Amino acid sequence: MKSPLLQALAILLLAALAGTATALWHPRRPVMSNHPSLADDWAVTLEQAEKWEEESGIVWIDARSEEEFKKDALPGAYLVTEKGWSEQLFEVFNEIDEDKYIIVYCGTRQCDASKQIAQRFRETTPFQKAYYLRGGYRTLRGRIR
Repeated sequence: MKSPLLQALAILLLAALAGTATALWHPRRPVMSNHPSLADDWAVTLEQAEKWEEESGIVWIDARSEEEFKKDALPGAYLVTEKGWSEQLFEVFNEIDEDKYIIVYCGTRQCDASKQIAQRFRETTPFQKAYYLRGGYRTLRGRIR
């Protein structure tokens, strides 16, 4: 009777260790939201974004997939994803100036794509006013065509 129970516990322990190791060291693991380089200082509410839009204008960046973007993007938004960064960024560079705020959104509250794109804007471009939208695409539902 003890043998099957011990075997089951051993299997559970090994699975937990393998899952933990994957989460810590896998090269394509998801970025954790509390990562220091993705500070909450870069998060912006829809209300704040609308204020900036009235004051100096903003540029909306959609970090969702190309299929989702084509289906129901915010009017005037640009598609910029990790996968298509180089090609898509060129279009954005030609259309906006450094003084405008950039607000990046993705599919859901748990989505980290918008945080990663905002971080990449800040680290690799002259656009330092890059933020991600708290709550993601769902907060924009009323503004979608």
